[in-house]
Amino acid sequence: MSNTRKKNSKSDASPIDTVAQALHRVQRALERAAERAGGRLPDDWSIDVELSAADRGEWHERAAALLEAAREVTLSEKRPPRGPDDALWCCQCKSAECDHATAPGPRYTFDGYAATGKPTWIPFVELCLRRRPPGMDRIFAEPAGVIALKCVGDDLGEHRLAAFEPGPETWEVVGQVVAGLVPQDLDPRGQGDRFALTIQVLRTNFGGQVRFRLGLIGCTRRHVDIQAASGSERSPAEQLRRTLAAARRTLEKLERRSLDEAGQADRISALLSTLRGDLSRIFSGKVHRTKHAQRRHRSGARPTSQAVSDARGASMERVLFDIPRETFVILGRKGRAHVFSRSARHVTSMRLEDGEVTRKKRRQRWREVTPSEYQALRRQLNNAQIQGERSAEAS
Repeated sequence: MSNTRKKNSKSDASPIDTVAQALHRVQRALERAAERAGGRLPDDWSIDVELSAADRGEWHERAAALLEAAREVTLSEKRPPRGPDDALWCCQCKSAECDHATAPGPRYTFDGYAATGKPTWIPFVELCLRRRPPGMDRIFAEPAGVIALKCVGDDLGEHRLAAFEPGPETWEVVGQVVAGLVPQDLDPRGQGDRFALTIQVLRTNFGGQVRFRLGLIGCTRRHVDIQAASGSERSPAEQLRRTLAAARRTLEKLERRSLDEAGQADRISALLSTLRGDLSRIFSGKVHRTKHAQRRHRSGARPTSQAVSDARGASMERVLFDIPRETFVILGRKGRAHVFSRSARHVTSMRLEDGEVTRKKRRQRWREVTPSEYQALRRQLNNAQIQGERSAEAS
């Protein structure tokens, strides 16, 4: 009898009650995400929620994006002010707005703190002449190459007097990687002006808790995003964007670990070594392939069968349009995605990062396809298959 009453009470719930209960559950889930991040949601925080029809995978992506947004706003409430990405804190002037705080030119990089805590700067080429890194001759070649250097500890001239140590809520550089000289378009084959790209790990002690962030000198994060959006998925700019994103995630994980200062220094040194290797590869100007890919390249074969199979079986909800590149993106299984041209030519396949689809939709790089675009792609795929079968029969 009691079970019958429970079923009837659920079926009698009004639409308003049903939606209100669902929204309350979402709000509680976001509050728990904030609590796990070590804080609480701001009282005035609000967020847009997309409620258009979607498959299960898309609903999970939207849920993940909401939880990540709650975590980010919680952490931002707990963090000290960032300050400009390209400016350092000057302990001598007690400011990030003095003349010492920024590089005097695009080809300069940070060279450590002076005894008074003043940031000092050095031209990248002069730093190379002092350090004599392997492959230094490449920066004097025609066309000029790009090399990367890692700087930590004594490399940054730890000569500050005790009276000029940074305050508890100011950022200080604990290590960096410098690549130079990099073309403005982030393509190692590019021409024109070049700059020294400096990627720094900065640390502060805010509210008794150590915090880290990634800083860029020479170019901005927005510049990297713009160059990545205008290139291919395998362009140097896109690889750099992903490398920076991975480094930020590593620093976020490091904040959550209970390590002493020596343990943190070891992790940061390892991160900088990884960054140096990544920058050397990205700006080498060479196409790196695995042995499997090299064999496939020599044989002329491409792994298109799975891509075409995924594309032909994809529902309209699994097909997106890449606006800058004017290509179709087919969402496959296990985080894979396949890119096709308008003529149904397979361009490339890639593995997507968590939440990447949501981020690219939010930045209006990817959008849903229209019914006519979806049908046109299917016709092109069918035509391509027919032509392939005819070619096979003729051979």
